[in-house]
Amino acid sequence: MARNGFGVYDLSRPPSTRRCDNDPSDGHPAELERNVYAPDVAAIARIEPPVGRAVLDWPDLLLGREGKLSVFYGPFDSVNTDARIVLLGLTPGWTQLSIALDAYCSAIRGGAADAAAQVAAKHAASFAGMRTRLVRWLDDIGVPQWLGIPTTSYLFEDDSLLHTTSLVRYPVFVGEERANYRGASPRPAASPLLREFIRNLLVPELASIPGGLVVPLGSAVSAAVSELDIADPGRCLIGFPHPSGANGWADRHFAKNRDQLRRTVADMRH
Repeated sequence: MARNGFGVYDLSRPPSTRRCDNDPSDGHPAELERNVYAPDVAAIARIEPPVGRAVLDWPDLLLGREGKLSVFYGPFDSVNTDARIVLLGLTPGWTQLSIALDAYCSAIRGGAADAAAQVAAKHAASFAGMRTRLVRWLDDIGVPQWLGIPTTSYLFEDDSLLHTTSLVRYPVFVGEERANYRGASPRPAASPLLREFIRNLLVPELASIPGGLVVPLGSAVSAAVSELDIADPGRCLIGFPHPSGANGWADRHFAKNRDQLRRTVADMRH
C-alpha cells in the first residue's frame, strides 16, 4: 500500500488521472498528468524555498514505505506527449527534488497554474551537469540524423522534442538517513512498492509517447526496462550508460555498446 497525507491508496489498482493542458502562453507542447498520489497544490505551495531536508518530514509528501525504502512526492508530473527522445533515469534524488520543489513553489507563488509550474520544476531539475556527455553519446550513435537536427544539444535548448522522466517517477530514499536509492537492495523489479509505481505511472506514460526513443540511463534502469517489459525493446537504447561524472566507467561502457546502440537508432529511422 502507498499513502500520502490525503489517504491510503491500493497500488494494485490503476490510479484515476486527470489531464490538464499547460498554460498555452509558455509555448511548451507537454501535457500535465496528475494522479491521486499528488498532494493538493496548496499543500505543496506552503513549502518555503529554499527547500531543506526537513521537508521530508511532511506527511503530505510521503507516498509509501516498504522496508527501508520510502517514496516521496515531487512535482515531476508533466508529460510531453510530442517528444521524440525520452531520457529515463532511475529516480529523482534529493538534489533534483529540492530544485524541483524550489522551482515549483516559486512558480506557484508567481501566479503560475499548476501545469505550468510542473513544467518549470522538471525543466529546472532534469539532468543538470550531465548534458555534455549525453550530447556527445547521442550525437555519436546517430540521433541527430534521425531527428533532423544538427546536434542533440538542441534538445536542451528547445525541449519540445525531449521528455525526461524516471523509472520511479518520484524520489525514493533509503533508511533513516534517507540516502538516495541506487537501484539495488532491492532491485526495482524485486520491490512490490516500486513495481506498482512503475506499472501505474511509467508504463502508461511511455505508452502516451509512442514515437519516442527511450534512453534508459544506466545498467539498473536498462535491467528493469528489460525485466519488467516496460516498453517495446525495439525503441529502447538498452545498454546506454549513466552520464553522471561520478561514473568513471561510462565512456568504456559506451564504447562497448556503441554498435548495438547505433543499430537501434538506425532501425528507428526505417
